[in-house]
Amino acid sequence: MRIGTVTVLLVLLLPATGQANVVLSGYIGFLVSGSDESSSASAIDGTAQDAVEGSLDAPDDALTDTETEEEPDADDGPRSPGSPTFSSDVTSLNIAALHSIGYGLTAYGNYSLDGALSGSSASVENVWIGVRGRFGDVRIGEVPDASQFGQLTGDTLPSSFVGGEDAGISYRGFFGPLNVGANFSPVNNTDRRAIGARLTYRGLAIGAGVAQQGSREGNTIEATAGLSFAHLGISYALSAKDFDNGRHTAGARVGYAISGISLTVSYEQEVGTNDLAGDQALRLDIGYFLNGGVLISGRVNQFLDDSNPENDLLSYRLQVGKTF
Repeated sequence: MRIGTVTVLLVLLLPATGQANVVLSGYIGFLVSGSDESSSASAIDGTAQDAVEGSLDAPDDALTDTETEEEPDADDGPRSPGSPTFSSDVTSLNIAALHSIGYGLTAYGNYSLDGALSGSSASVENVWIGVRGRFGDVRIGEVPDASQFGQLTGDTLPSSFVGGEDAGISYRGFFGPLNVGANFSPVNNTDRRAIGARLTYRGLAIGAGVAQQGSREGNTIEATAGLSFAHLGISYALSAKDFDNGRHTAGARVGYAISGISLTVSYEQEVGTNDLAGDQALRLDIGYFLNGGVLISGRVNQFLDDSNPENDLLSYRLQVGKTF
């Protein structure tokens, strides 16, 4: 999203007549990735900063969002199978501001650059402003997609991604254990409308979301639903997705975390009736948080193409980074 008009609105919303709380944060990271074929591993692994992404459950995401969708690197030429790729494009810079405007309301604004510290031009610009209070949170700019409320196992298959961030307007409401959301993006942006809800209680979470996506071919419906439970450092999750075109996926995730160490195994399979039926993906994630915001993480992803085994792909990545 371009920053012109939104930046002006941010300045107007956070006036100089009062003291605003401004926070500079970011992430500096280095990534090594590869696969068993000449294409980039990011072709099936587009989440570069899972450990520092904002949470759908966090009411103060104006200060914590450092989300990024990493695009596959441009190829300068053929790559040898198994040859690693080194990248620092996973870095990000985030500027957030909060300002109390009275009547129990807080205005906020955020500007972030993904890839801003890597020495190259920023790959993604995220800008948003909003107002939050007891009624909830209204945000304009880059807004979260409410259909993700049901994605409790994440996206493991390369083609099963639902939602993300849209340029438009969103609402989030926090009513005790219930978290609800809705967002709208105009036709000239992503032409998307979504609603979702998630209920959490003592480690149990139930979520669902639905979106209508416009295109030249017409509108399609995407829906997600999920269930998760966490206890004593162990988490379990199940989810399902429906893409309104004969595609259905089912996923499961098991995780364990203790003393800064996390281990997660995720699985997803196409269970619909279209050409992708039978495709599977299995992913292993390992993370280690050190003192001072340092994170070491690794991922191994195995994709199996049911109709054409020649498209099977094993990819990996190792990432070292620090938040500030």
